[in-house]
Amino acid sequence: MYEDSVFQQFRYWRDRTLNSISNIDPEFIDIVPVGFNNNIRWNLGHVLVTWDEGIYHSLSMKRMLPKDYDSFFKRGTKPLDWETQPPSFNEIRERLESQTEQIINACRGKLDLPLKFDFLGMKTIGEMFLFLITHESMHVGVLTSIYKSMRMIF
Repeated sequence: MYEDSVFQQFRYWRDRTLNSISNIDPEFIDIVPVGFNNNIRWNLGHVLVTWDEGIYHSLSMKRMLPKDYDSFFKRGTKPLDWETQPPSFNEIRERLESQTEQIINACRGKLDLPLKFDFLGMKTIGEMFLFLITHESMHVGVLTSIYKSMRMIF
């Protein structure tokens, strides 16, 4: 696998994620518009949690995010069920910024390692890494759509 190319793709999509929220009015981050299941904060936190769990668990490393992130942002969660205050928008953005190089450093030289568990039929860390890039790009599209739909209403 062309490691530098894969990491460059991750950097590209993480930059797209961060750029997509650079001008978002904070009053919109917790609104769940009609037709959507979650809000902007959830989508950003979900991207963080998915990378954190997928990569560090696969490498048998300690996860970097606090455990409570799972209760807010893991697959199947939703803002309607939150009973406590989720991490702030600024905290999530800062973690997105720092996570990129942390993930790359953890994975350098390891993309060809086999996964220790079944992940959608994928066999290596690199295959899962590519899936996670695609997953993040999909969530960028979702959160951009959420924001655009709200701007049309408000």
